[in-house]
Amino acid sequence: MGPNSISCSRRRGLPAGLLLGAVAAAGLLAGGCRPAPVGQVHIVHLAHHPMPALSAGLGLGAFVSSSGAVYTWAVEDLKDDGESGLTARSDLVYTPPEGRTVLALSLCPVAGRPYLALAEGPAAVGSVPGSGGNADRVIIVNLGSGTVYDSMPNGPWRQVYDFQWSADGTELFVKGRPAAVLEVGPAGARVSWDLGGLGAGGEAAREPLLAPDFSRVAYSLWSSVDEEDLWVLDRGPGAAAPVRLTTGNVGGYPVAWLGGAADGSEPQGARYILVTLGAISTGGGTPSGLAVADAASGRLDVWYPEGLTAFRAVLVDPGGRSALVWSFNSMTGEGGRVFWRDPGTGVETPVPALDGLRVCGRAAAVGDGKAVVLLSRVDSPGYEVWWTAGDGSAGRVGTIEGDVNAYLLGEVGGRAFVLTTPSRLVEGEPPATLHAVDVAAGAILKVEFVAEIQ
Repeated sequence: MGPNSISCSRRRGLPAGLLLGAVAAAGLLAGGCRPAPVGQVHIVHLAHHPMPALSAGLGLGAFVSSSGAVYTWAVEDLKDDGESGLTARSDLVYTPPEGRTVLALSLCPVAGRPYLALAEGPAAVGSVPGSGGNADRVIIVNLGSGTVYDSMPNGPWRQVYDFQWSADGTELFVKGRPAAVLEVGPAGARVSWDLGGLGAGGEAAREPLLAPDFSRVAYSLWSSVDEEDLWVLDRGPGAAAPVRLTTGNVGGYPVAWLGGAADGSEPQGARYILVTLGAISTGGGTPSGLAVADAASGRLDVWYPEGLTAFRAVLVDPGGRSALVWSFNSMTGEGGRVFWRDPGTGVETPVPALDGLRVCGRAAAVGDGKAVVLLSRVDSPGYEVWWTAGDGSAGRVGTIEGDVNAYLLGEVGGRAFVLTTPSRLVEGEPPATLHAVDVAAGAILKVEFVAEIQ
């Protein structure tokens, strides 16, 4: 195993200065079992799910622990532990009531707006933290003041599954039933746009995505006549009814807003949106095509049509006017090809070093024009972590080995972060592990979190 490889089943001790606290936290002190004193530290393990949250603007991360409590950590607190890993202090910010569990979480991406959104619901009997029934409560944590409040104490939330923040961090889109936009402030939240009517009349709205300025929402609508197409709805008291942009059961799942110009040169606008083509809900198969839809005219500019070869936009950077695309055989998942595409010119720049590899999820931009990509090989276990740039260059950072599932979460402080979970939970082993990808150093570092005993 090389210097940049990680065996995900390997367990590593804490630095000597923290080991005593970890032992004390377990109550294993000399002379017998006694309560550990406040001020000692203990290891905090991440839960198997939900996915942790990251905020590059705040320089923070947040996660649900294996005990069900919610913790945050700061990039500035990541320290070299002296044993090829990192240690970070974590702060307890929320503990759900008994019988409840946190099912989703999201940090505001904007500096100066220290808010954490949590979707909470009933915990299933005997389940691990992060799994249970439908989320029926949205909690907002003001990390600056420590204030915790229920967004709608008597609200009708059901099946909340995800969040989206506005570009300025003042509003939060709650994806669930009903869907709604909340204006978030230091003292509380209020509904600023009621989207509960999406998919009314027996139709199901899927993959809703708001423009960065929250001026309109795009979504795929599955109708009662077994057709699924792309729709948009504008905001405001004078807004018209929803507009159907495509016809013919093309699917049209929103991927990313390109902004006010199709070439990505006006990223803050709300006119052009990149979508996948393929109506999976009505038997149309795996979405395989990519197209840019004009929300003003309804024109559809097809980048790649539906077919045996599927195309996935794994990173879209409107400001940088680039998209990283992975193409593969939709039946076998093989024959992979990765390339950059200029949204304006359509010019493709191949990344030949990644040919034949499978891209796992989205890529993460890490600065200096580079993106980190998590990949796997068809004929071997484990994962490889690479970087690539818009000129087609690429380099392997390292590997993640073991019988694990891996997820690329995003970027904070110039590092990308990967979460690994064992394919099968084993008693005594951590349910999840976070890894920091340092492209400049060419290293993948395991992160361990510690917290003071409360």
